Amino acid sequence: MLLLYAYCVGTVSSRKIERACYEDLAFRVLTGNQQPDHSRISEFRRRNLDALKGLFVQILRLCQKAGMVSLGHVALDGTKVKANASKHKAMSHERMLRAEKELEKEINALMRRAEILDAQEDQRYGKGKRGSELPDELRRRQDRLAKIRQARKEMEAETAAAAARQRQQEAQEARAKARAAQEVDAPAAEQIELNKKAEAAEAKAKAARDKAITAAEDAGIELPDLEPLAKGAMPRRGLARKADGTPTNKTQRNFTDPDSHLMQTEVGAFYWIALAPEIVNSGQEELGSASV
Repeated sequence: MLLLYAYCVGTVSSRKIERACYEDLAFRVLTGNQQPDHSRISEFRRRNLDALKGLFVQILRLCQKAGMVSLGHVALDGTKVKANASKHKAMSHERMLRAEKELEKEINALMRRAEILDAQEDQRYGKGKRGSELPDELRRRQDRLAKIRQARKEMEAETAAAAARQRQQEAQEARAKARAAQEVDAPAAEQIELNKKAEAAEAKAKAARDKAITAAEDAGIELPDLEPLAKGAMPRRGLARKADGTPTNKTQRNFTDPDSHLMQTEVGAFYWIALAPEIVNSGQEELGSASV
């Protein structure tokens, strides 16, 4: 019964069947919550191969008579999937989302392909060994998928923080205008209108701040400064973003140096640039530089 159910649900490997007896509820019910060793399962199949063949044929014929299945030929073909690699070690937000879906499909395909016959498993891992380690190809794709997801989350956290700072600045300016109108004793209608605009701006600022905090927590990074820049402070890097604080489809992040900028040079070409402001004295003598 165990082999019959396993083969019906597409589980052929004896090692896979053994793991299912631990992890799959249906398998545990069939075995009475017992976990036979994969070598015993394989040996049982080899010793009773002819009987099992006849049993499966009888079951298929019964299913055919009951109208549950039609007997015929099933052909399966495969194709090569081009690896998703970035020549310039950078991806746009749109490509990150698309790459995640593509990599998930590749991982699922590799998991299915990893199910091999017992004889091949015994030859590769040795008889009696589980051989449940992930293939190198699958491990590389899983690592790359994790890096892409983390980079996308950090990009979203950065743009959300920038939007929160802008909303906060707009709210402060709106409130300042409302206070100024009150101080000069402006008409009541004007004060009411300015107060409404200030309240609306403050509500948007709070929503943007909450979104930035959530994005930072989701990315697992330290909460960035969400206050507007002080006068005279060095401007922060500004990633392209939408009005709601999410990155645009063309916003990019470099995996080699996440703090670098994609900028256009004098000759019109685009390069990833790391800014390094220089400090000079009145005589134009260079004192030092620092990266940001």
